[in-house]
Formats: sequence, C-alpha cells, structure tokens
Amino acid sequence: MRASGDIIETARSAGQFSTFLKAVEATNLTQVLKNNKGLTVFAPTDAAFAALPPGELERLMQPANRAQLQKILTYHVINAQVDSSKIKGARGPVPTVAGTNVELDGSGEALKVNDATIVQADVRPTNGTIHVIDKVLLPPGAATASSAPSAGPSASTSTTTSAGATASTSAPRSGPVASTGASSDAGAQSPSRSPGSAAGAADEGEDQ
Repeated sequence: MRASGDIIETARSAGQFSTFLKAVEATNLTQVLKNNKGLTVFAPTDAAFAALPPGELERLMQPANRAQLQKILTYHVINAQVDSSKIKGARGPVPTVAGTNVELDGSGEALKVNDATIVQADVRPTNGTIHVIDKVLLPPGAATASSAPSAGPSASTSTTTSAGATASTSAPRSGPVASTGASSDAGAQSPSRSPGSAAGAADEGEDQ
C-alpha cells in the first residue's frame, strides 16, 4: 500500500480495501475520511472482513444495522496522528472516534491494536496516517451474527452517532487523544498518560 492522495483515495488505489470502502460509503463516512485532517485509521483488508463470522458482514450492511456498522468503523479511527514511533515500546488505551478505547501494544515484535496485528504501518495519505491491520476491530459489547438474536434493529448497539456528529472530528481539540471530538452515547474516555503508555506517547507527539 502506498500513499496516493487522501485516506479514501489511498485505500482505493491499494485494491485490497473494497469492503472497507463499501462500508464507509454505506455509513456516510467517506467525506469525513477525505476531508478531516490529522486522522489515524486502522484499515482492515478485504481478507480481514472475510474472516468475520459467516453472515456477519451481510447483517451489518443491512439498513437496520447501519448505526452498529458506523460504530465499528469509527472504532478504527483516532482523532490524532499516531504513527508507529508512538506505539513502539509502549502499551495502553487510546480513545477512538467511536468513544471507546483501543489498546495499542508495541511491547512485542509485532505492533498490535487490540487482537489485530499491524501488517503495514505508517502509510501517509495527505490527511493522516493509515495502519493496515489483519482483523476487524469490534468495540466492547458489539453483537455479532453468532450472538445476535436477530438481524433486526434490536441487534444493533445503542449508539446514536450520526455522520454529522462524526464529521465534527475536525473541530479544535485540546489534546491529540484526550477527546475524539465526536459525540456518542458512551462518550470519549480520557486515556492513561503514565510513562510508557501508548496514549501518553500519542499526547507527547501532538506538538511535533
């Protein structure tokens, strides 16, 4: 994967993110990822989406479950530049645009975000950073096709995040990861800023 324009254009040119792009378009997030600056996106490959439980992607793409799909997609976005130098040697939670934390782990040989491995780091589109990952990240409490009682509205999460709210990621912020700038039911959590934590490393990199 090579940088080619903004985040959306770079993902399109790579040829292995068609499912991600389709989901982004379905949840009205395309312009957010094209126009907002300073974003970090953990981009699952087509193979990562294909590894979801059978029927899960089809369920999420149904109109009744678009709010849950949007919650999952915004869980892959951090409203700050977090490159591999801020992950290596650190471990800790960082808030996402979805309002819940991902766990960044650079303590081992491979860089991790939750249980996904970053297979390519530091792709630099014009408006942020992309890290390619090998698994789809699921927010805490996210229902899957195997656990959800039905594919109807009750299977979706309680999020009320809208595309308009997500678009507010461009609003001024007091710190790189202290607030995602997007509204959600859960609300953004303040990260740990202890020495050696991934969140603290991201904070220190804001002024660089």
